[in-house]
Amino acid sequence: MQGIANLLNAPSMLEEWLNSLDLAIGIVEQNGGSFTYTYVNQKLKKSHSTAVGKSIDEVYRKEEKEYLLTALEQAEKNGHHEVTISRPGWLQVYAIPSTSSYLLQWNHPRTSETQTGNYQSMVDQNTDSIFVHDEEDRIVFVNPAGVQLVGAESCGECIGMSVHGFIQDEPQSDVQNRLDRVFESEFSILPPIERKIKRFDGRVIEVELTGSKVIFDGKPAIQTICRVISERRRKQNRLEEMAYYDQLTQVSNRRYFFKKLQLELQEIDQTDSLLSVLFIDLDNFKDINDQYGHKIGDDVLVIFTKRIKQMLRETDTFSRLGGDEFVVLLTDFQAASVPEQVAERMIERIQQPIVLNGHELQISVSIGIAIYPDHGVTKDILLTRADQALYEAKNNGRKCVEVYQHPSESPYKQ
Repeated sequence: MQGIANLLNAPSMLEEWLNSLDLAIGIVEQNGGSFTYTYVNQKLKKSHSTAVGKSIDEVYRKEEKEYLLTALEQAEKNGHHEVTISRPGWLQVYAIPSTSSYLLQWNHPRTSETQTGNYQSMVDQNTDSIFVHDEEDRIVFVNPAGVQLVGAESCGECIGMSVHGFIQDEPQSDVQNRLDRVFESEFSILPPIERKIKRFDGRVIEVELTGSKVIFDGKPAIQTICRVISERRRKQNRLEEMAYYDQLTQVSNRRYFFKKLQLELQEIDQTDSLLSVLFIDLDNFKDINDQYGHKIGDDVLVIFTKRIKQMLRETDTFSRLGGDEFVVLLTDFQAASVPEQVAERMIERIQQPIVLNGHELQISVSIGIAIYPDHGVTKDILLTRADQALYEAKNNGRKCVEVYQHPSESPYKQ
């Protein structure tokens, strides 16, 4: 942390920028049970009469200190995510990872109470959607960003409405219980929660809500900060795709398949149905890469996966294990003959010619099948026996299907 303090205290463009902001910014470091400022910008020095080396005990009144300590504690519990509190000032707290330090950002001068005029002036310029609601859950204030968020034409459309009326995925009783807990506590901050809200035009959007108790127009109220998280969810979904899906073929990958198979095995006994693993290997695929190049080879894999996907149900799982090896998980069927029937149709469909860049290509596959519970009841055993059945299919000249047979039943097993 000392390195950060040294950087900030040295003359630099960073320091000039921080001092030019109309925000009171500082860094406090925890040492035992006390917090001491290791950096303050000019705005913080003036608005809070503080300086480097001062502790929060020296700077803040009792009420301010209690709010600040609550926010610092919450920032640590939230895994170094931002925590926002609204009284006695608009304060954002960030725990700095791998250190005992916290960044504080006061967005307006300290005050013992949120006065209506000053409050509105402050939040009207804020890009976050801000709603204030009273003890009866009625909206008494909304800033322009909030009006835009819910698709209203003016703040007047929102005033007097119930907050829970916008929330789609939480019962009214749960909303009220959460609000009651805040009002009953002297220094209470609602941790961030994710919800769906319904706009005036009927569109549903995903948001993150953070709430805290404030004094609005001389009365206790709750301020809710609402942020749209659609972009965050999009990024999360993208990360999930990268973790669980093959980028070339757009089917699930090895990691996803193993996870899915384990889950299905845990639930299969409750469904009174069968489960099957089909190991699929493209015959002589290396020859296509060697003769026509990897670009043509990749195109063949994409076409192959599309053909397989068209033949499967939504409840089935199709994954690429790597290279030219694929696997299908069939669930929720009753007759042990079903997997072999599905595999035979796959072989017929896959052998239809493929035309790429003027070349007519013909591919084939070998498929090995293992069925739960006859051939195994664990993930590893089923996969091993499906692989053994695939090996027999290749030994039998490829372009065929083999269902696993116990050694006593198969002339190929020793």
